[in-house]
Amino acid sequence: MVTTTWMWEARAAEGRLADLEAWALGAVRDQEAEIYLGREASAGLVVILLHVGGGGPEADTVGPPLPDPPVGLVTGTVHAWQFERADSRLDRSDRLG
Repeated sequence: MVTTTWMWEARAAEGRLADLEAWALGAVRDQEAEIYLGREASAGLVVILLHVGGGGPEADTVGPPLPDPPVGLVTGTVHAWQFERADSRLDRSDRLG
């Protein structure tokens, strides 16, 4: 089974980092995920790596598997990207060029 990993990133609104962290924990409950909090220059950022089984072509048509955070919890735009694990044993030249 191919696993697609979503990287989700948002900056907490002023004074709301703990609230955004709590929301993130609830948003990924019962899913395979890692949550990271930014430090120093990245302070206020919350990054989630969410691993979703059954990737493949159909995953490209589906948005991030997380709900939007509540209004007022983040500042700016929430960003999300899809990734798949690189496997050095495979010839991936068809995807690089």
